[in-house]
Amino acid sequence: MNFFSDKIRNALSILSADSEKYSAFLDKIGEICGGKIAANAAKVDRTGVKLEGNSVILSAETLENIENLKNCGYIGAVLPEIYGGKSLPKLFDIAAVEMISRADASLMTLVSLTEIGNLIYLYGTVEQKNRILPGIASGKLSCAIALSEAGAGSDLQAVSTIAREEHGEWYLTGTKHFITNGGADIMLVLAGSEEGVSGGRGLSLFIREKNADGNCRILNAAEKHGICGSPTCDIRFEKAKCELLGRRRFGLVKYAMELLLSARLSVAAQALGIAEAAKSEAEKYAENRMQFGKKIAELPQVFRMLEEMNESVETARLLLYFTAAKYDEMQVLLALPQSSETAEKLRRIRSVVEFLVPLVKFFAAAVAEKVARDALQIYGGTGYLRGVAVERLIRDARVTSIYEGTSQIQIASVVQKTANGVLENFAAELFTGRENLETAGKVMSRIRRLTSFAATFTENGKVKTCEEELAFSAAFLSIASLAVDCAHKNFFRENFFSRLFAKVDFFLSVIEAM
Repeated sequence: MNFFSDKIRNALSILSADSEKYSAFLDKIGEICGGKIAANAAKVDRTGVKLEGNSVILSAETLENIENLKNCGYIGAVLPEIYGGKSLPKLFDIAAVEMISRADASLMTLVSLTEIGNLIYLYGTVEQKNRILPGIASGKLSCAIALSEAGAGSDLQAVSTIAREEHGEWYLTGTKHFITNGGADIMLVLAGSEEGVSGGRGLSLFIREKNADGNCRILNAAEKHGICGSPTCDIRFEKAKCELLGRRRFGLVKYAMELLLSARLSVAAQALGIAEAAKSEAEKYAENRMQFGKKIAELPQVFRMLEEMNESVETARLLLYFTAAKYDEMQVLLALPQSSETAEKLRRIRSVVEFLVPLVKFFAAAVAEKVARDALQIYGGTGYLRGVAVERLIRDARVTSIYEGTSQIQIASVVQKTANGVLENFAAELFTGRENLETAGKVMSRIRRLTSFAATFTENGKVKTCEEELAFSAAFLSIASLAVDCAHKNFFRENFFSRLFAKVDFFLSVIEAM
């Protein structure tokens, strides 16, 4: 089976003129994902990972999966061509991550971390780039990001790991917590570099190479609820040699924030892949399971669940792929000489991207959890058994609302930006030339109402009583705004807008009653 589905192809063709350029590449990835990687997933989940000495041991199946993706050219594809990558735009990388995650969500966490190479490309020295990037692009060097600590998860300003410079060399001391792929060859580490300076302004980002010295210990390879094929480690640095990346004090306020913007899109794609897998499993089971003399897919409640699952996945994909396309536009503008005109375009598109990324991150995670839960419900007792795909998928889905920024952090960001008029401005620009469309008018009237609610509740300090309702309203109205453009392409089934407006109106009525 090839996971590069017509629905992914259609979404890409709507959003990018380059979809044909990358079609053969994605088709190759889709074939690998739908074949060997998907076949290996259950065993990867059972085997997990282990720690031997100071080395993380991946399962033989995971190593085989990585090798297959390396051979097809995916590993390091996001890096610039001059260092051996493909300069793969984020939009097409997101499509690949979705397919990989549909096959095995734990594998995505290992192979997508090569994107740290782009940060080294942008801010590293020529020597660092020449030494490190070809190895990442070829798949010889694995990657990790070490930001979190026991006392600094969502609040990265509280990082206590320190880096000190001695005789022109930098050394790390401290413990990092919940580090994905903790045994990696190349690790970016967030640490305090400025004595006496607290908070984000005192943090810098450092490159730690695995073989720089023996002063880095992997303390554990945690046993987890889901994504069991991916190692999650605590790491202790004991005056471990490292190198400064870019400028001092820019570690959190610039570099880590840029990294998280991209990483949150990848997690949203992971969530979407899990949701697609769960939906597909539920559809197959419902078509084959007979009860009361008919397929359970024909029973009204199951039929409705399957329809809602399908629509949820398609709306999440539209929102995610559009956001990734806007992210790519932002990257193009960042690379241009900065005239006043370019700076203004960049300001506008950055505002949209910084609104949409947390929006799609929390929304896709919610879709993944709901679709996986409903898939298990359709399976009934069978789905509750170990070894059944939907049981694994419901465990894998859970992490997407937790790591790379919890859903609560994303929701707070979405509501604040909605209150500031970002959604309203975004929709108004999207509807330029379409203001007279009846559906566009219905969307805008609801957006204005939502913006007013968000601003009022933020101002009077009551926003926490209805943050979730505000954020889901913003998500559905963002999707409605995008769907106006897709309506003539038969992208969604009949009465799509009526159902979407009903959801929004329900949330708005709840908010109004508070």
